[in-house]
Amino acid sequence: MEREHLLTRAAEPYRDPSGTADAARLQAERSERQNLHRGESTGAWRRRWQLERRA
Repeated sequence: MEREHLLTRAAEPYRDPSGTADAARLQAERSERQNLHRGESTGAWRRRWQLERRA
């Protein structure tokens, strides 16, 4: 289950090797990489494993 989760879009890390980016930039770049990711959506993964969404 955990290995499969690492193949979802949620597993895309926040990246800031220089340590200088602001939060908005980090979020925007991660979101862009998630949109390009060919893996399964996290929602589909949750439904397959019958997991409830956390509030």
